[in-house]
Amino acid sequence: MSEISFKSPVDVGPLTSPDGSVTVADAASTTKVQVRAGADTAAAAALGVSYGSSQHRPDGALVCGTRPDEWTIYGAAGQAAAISATIPTEGFVTVIDITHGRAMLRSSG
Repeated sequence: MSEISFKSPVDVGPLTSPDGSVTVADAASTTKVQVRAGADTAAAAALGVSYGSSQHRPDGALVCGTRPDEWTIYGAAGQAAAISATIPTEGFVTVIDITHGRAMLRSSG
């Protein structure tokens, strides 16, 4: 995990439609952890989400089944190490912090 503080590539504040009904804001600092694991691993069992589904964990992170045997976990900024530490790594398992490699925008309205 990087000790460098996150710096967003988006250099403008939230954008809002003239009537205020739609807002687009930078959410790139949201923690993003990618997990790839065999279906028979403890990691797959612990994540407990099938491909195409998602659910919140007790710590508030969102686990998304993004591909067969692959999950993306989204959490509060700066939580990559804590989230990664909760994934069992026995067997065929890869856990990667992809926070800095993925932009993320939040659309609301």
